[in-house]
Amino acid sequence: MATKSFTTEYKFTSKSVPKLLKAIEKQENPMSSIKRKSNNKFIVTTNKKRIDAILESYK
Repeated sequence: MATKSFTTEYKFTSKSVPKLLKAIEKQENPMSSIKRKSNNKFIVTTNKKRIDAILESYK
């Protein structure tokens, strides 16, 4: 809610903040895991015929 402060709304205390920071620091960057799992190369295209062909292949 707009009337409550962020600290009050989420109940941050001196005990919970260090645990939250530790969890955030240990968290893996989701983009790095996506890049690691995918060996495919991505190509950006603005060619309308190519885009139509790609969309048509999914029908």
